[in-house]
Amino acid sequence: MTDQSDLTELQRNYPSITFMNTDFLDNEILKMMSKRYTKMELAYAMTPFAIRYLLTSSYTQVLFLKLETLVLGNLESLFLKLNLNSAIVTPHLLFPDASTFNIKQEIDVLLAGTFNGGVVGFRNTSEALMYLDWWSQKTKSQCYRDVSNGLHFEQRWLDFITSFVSDLEIIRNKGINVAHWNLLERDLKIKDDHLYAGTDKCLIFRFSGFDETNPIDLSRYKPNLSEKELAAAGPTFEKYKRELRRFKASQNA
Repeated sequence: MTDQSDLTELQRNYPSITFMNTDFLDNEILKMMSKRYTKMELAYAMTPFAIRYLLTSSYTQVLFLKLETLVLGNLESLFLKLNLNSAIVTPHLLFPDASTFNIKQEIDVLLAGTFNGGVVGFRNTSEALMYLDWWSQKTKSQCYRDVSNGLHFEQRWLDFITSFVSDLEIIRNKGINVAHWNLLERDLKIKDDHLYAGTDKCLIFRFSGFDETNPIDLSRYKPNLSEKELAAAGPTFEKYKRELRRFKASQNA
């Protein structure tokens, strides 16, 4: 959580960005969740609450991007999808793999959830608000990483969205939500100085699990990721690390 002085400082340093604190949460609910969760769990648990608040107070559409995300291009295409749907979600994997090579990755996805919580979008419709209300009730008390009991923070609850939201689009653009779990299936290459996933320009690259104190590895969830797997994504990985260093330097200036 960010206190008011930190929020004011952020707003002053980045005037083009509107920052928000936790005022959107009922104080008693916030106290209960703060006692229950670690800082990371609390941040994840607040996701549906924050999205719903923005939809009902200021915006007709909300595209949520989780931390550890690098935006590499214009995301208008996702907002156009939201013009036609109550919600959009991005799956961890887009293609079945008949080999046995990827079976561990697929089991990990089964445990973590079909859809990734790092890129989701909602439009202000009754169906979307109904789902966000339900999702909020779950994350209020069940936002732990407890895989043996079917939980992976806020993310596993997204598996229900295909059943609960009929007005839904699953984003199949290979350049959206590229990350360590799908590098092998995305056919990454550099073209005209830009990273492509197949024929799709890479627009959102996720660095889930990146630890700046151990910058050699892409993710703590997949240590010692080989250069072969990283492939053409190497320069993007370096760009992300440079941007993090630049941000930290600006904060300490």
